[in-house]
Amino acid sequence: DSFGKIGVNQEQLIPQRGSDFGSRERNVFEDLFRAGFSPVVIVGSDIPTLPARFIAEAIDRLGISKNRVVLGPANDGGYYLIGLTARSGNISVPDLFTDIRWSTKWTLADTKTAAKQCGLNIDLIDEWYDIDNENDLNRLRNELASEDGAGLAPATKRVIDELFGVI
Repeated sequence: DSFGKIGVNQEQLIPQRGSDFGSRERNVFEDLFRAGFSPVVIVGSDIPTLPARFIAEAIDRLGISKNRVVLGPANDGGYYLIGLTARSGNISVPDLFTDIRWSTKWTLADTKTAAKQCGLNIDLIDEWYDIDNENDLNRLRNELASEDGAGLAPATKRVIDELFGVI
């Protein structure tokens, strides 16, 4: 399988459950909390150059208290990262995923509103970008072609170079 090629065992994978994006996110938290994981940080799959320190910072902030959500704002009004901590003996997930205008400039704002309604403290980490359109892809191509971007996401760079040519 393709995950095995990159060193991920089948036992490390969990299937997505849910009919929409919000229910799938909520269910990932629920499944991981039930399996004993906490804190849990979910990141998007369209952010190949995300600095690992952003994830470490989210985990550190979740250690401050269990009554918080950590969000990594995307530059388009959404978020690229969300983190929660399970409450002692409780796998229930705060309702941060209902009535959210997904994939819009209001996604982050809607999620912050939901967090306030759930009584959660909101921690924002640094903004980053995800790849949603041609402009984002061009930004990624330029970043990977730059001296600072060399080596950041070699597999992604190889595919982009094959598809679009080397910059």
